[in-house]
Amino acid sequence: MIVLANDCMPPKTEYWKKPFLGEQEYVPGYMMNRKHSQHGHHTGPAPHFYLDEPENRDDYFRMVEEVVTRYRDDERICVWDLYNEPGNSRRGEITLPNLVRMFETVRGIDPIQPLTTAVWTYVPDDDTPLPVCEQYALDHSDIITYHHYGPYDEQVRFIRRLKREGRPIMNTEWLARCLGCDVFSMFPLFYLEKIGCYNWGFVNGRQQCHEPWQMLWEDYEAGTRSVDFTKWFHDLYRPSHRPYDPAEIRLIKDYCRMADEDWGRK
Repeated sequence: MIVLANDCMPPKTEYWKKPFLGEQEYVPGYMMNRKHSQHGHHTGPAPHFYLDEPENRDDYFRMVEEVVTRYRDDERICVWDLYNEPGNSRRGEITLPNLVRMFETVRGIDPIQPLTTAVWTYVPDDDTPLPVCEQYALDHSDIITYHHYGPYDEQVRFIRRLKREGRPIMNTEWLARCLGCDVFSMFPLFYLEKIGCYNWGFVNGRQQCHEPWQMLWEDYEAGTRSVDFTKWFHDLYRPSHRPYDPAEIRLIKDYCRMADEDWGRK
């Protein structure tokens, strides 16, 4: 599942460097779990590194055209995720023209794979309007993808809302054990609802994705959120390559086997 653009990012003034060949640098705790992280705490919209700059924008879309054209018939690619969390980083509707162009560009190439962009704002019912970019994404995606780290009750309500669209659904960001979004609750739910899922963390490493986000510490200290800090936030395996919890891996394998038996493995 190839992601072609992204709004979930820090301002250009933080961490960003021009692309370079060779060994790449990393930032411990980059994904907002670093103490005193500024990721997500900037006061204004974060400029997109490329898509907001006229001198770079056309080159970026040429890159998109080249990549999609080359792999438009490649069955190793299941889905094109055109734009990760459009409107995030306080960008809001600034992203809409780039999102529209992204859909139009890739649609024009007519790949065999479905296109999607995820809804990432919690929408428990039809009365809660989506932000403009996310509504556009929902209206123009072949399959529905969504991000949510909330507990079981919130997942059920979110799924209930999205099922009304009548298209296949995937949750492409989940697993926050310390918030009640854990393997034992979510994997059986996704199985019963025939919802695909994947989490972006695998082995605990330099990015420290097992640590809770900075905002969770702030919410906890302010008394606005309950967080179980005894549990890992994300990742499935320890640095030793042993499971964080072997029972999680057994459950994942069991439900994947059941899904293959129920719906056929292709």
